[in-house]
Amino acid sequence: MLPGAVLTVGAGASLTLSNINIYTTFNDTSNIGAKYPTLEAAKLIVNGSVTASKLGGNIYSTTAGASVTISSSVSITTRETDGAVSGSSFFASIGSQTITNTATFYYGNTKLVASSTGTYKFDGTKWSL
Repeated sequence: MLPGAVLTVGAGASLTLSNINIYTTFNDTSNIGAKYPTLEAAKLIVNGSVTASKLGGNIYSTTAGASVTISSSVSITTRETDGAVSGSSFFASIGSQTITNTATFYYGNTKLVASSTGTYKFDGTKWSL
């Protein structure tokens, strides 16, 4: 998920993901005068339940009973390649970057950085494993 994106999983809803990197930053290179804007970190708001194999980035909730289950890895690395399109068929790679994020759970001023796989639960005031 690129910065600026917000995905909310509603109360009573569930979402199953394979691998997701919720970008906290993305530094695009200028490309023929255009580049991705600098925006706030992407957010995954979980008020229901999420199950993922690999998950990294900022996770929030406002609903007690929310849960996030991570089965394989609490961090994920994505290699991004910037490119340019000219006309309908030209593609040129102009740079790349590696983005690594660790699942980090937030509520108010509290933060829990995931240290192991398992089910993280929100009790209305804090996240715990």
